[in-house]
Amino acid sequence: MSTKPVRIIAYILIVIGLIGLAWSFQPTRGTTTAELPTGQGYYSYVKVSMWLNGHVEGNFEVASGGGTVRFFVFDSTQYEDYSHDGVGSDSMFTLTGASGSFSEDFPTTSTYYLVVDHGSTTAAQTVDITYKVSGLDIKYLIGGAVLLAVGAVLAVIGLRMKAKAKAATPPPAAQTQPTGEVVMFDKKT
Repeated sequence: MSTKPVRIIAYILIVIGLIGLAWSFQPTRGTTTAELPTGQGYYSYVKVSMWLNGHVEGNFEVASGGGTVRFFVFDSTQYEDYSHDGVGSDSMFTLTGASGSFSEDFPTTSTYYLVVDHGSTTAAQTVDITYKVSGLDIKYLIGGAVLLAVGAVLAVIGLRMKAKAKAATPPPAAQTQPTGEVVMFDKKT
């Protein structure tokens, strides 16, 4: 059995894992359009998972429907409270307006939420949100680490299989080499 396919897959996984680890340090940029239907209690959110600490910044603008909106940045506990009562009195960041900019640090490992809801109106609104998140992205970090580990294990297995196959192969048959000397025989007549 050839070990080459196992080693090739291992090396590909290692490379992809390293790319994933490197990518986890890159800022994540995003643009989303929040659709808030007519009525009270509607909101839209962007979920951001962060490991250790990070930073979010961006802006929002009411694209249609007029009026103002409320924009929040919540940690997971604050979001849980907001999702039950819709008040949002305890948040990391709050701004009410037809447009605005936001910037907030993420102090710990957690899931954070960028939330927009109706401000001065209950009419249907469309809100454009643009954001950039800096810090360790847990999805790429874990994904990269897992692929790197699986690739390393496959590489070890492939190399062991190769060594075992090499040890099991019998040595080539011994061949006699000519000495390079010429022996002459005389015939007696």
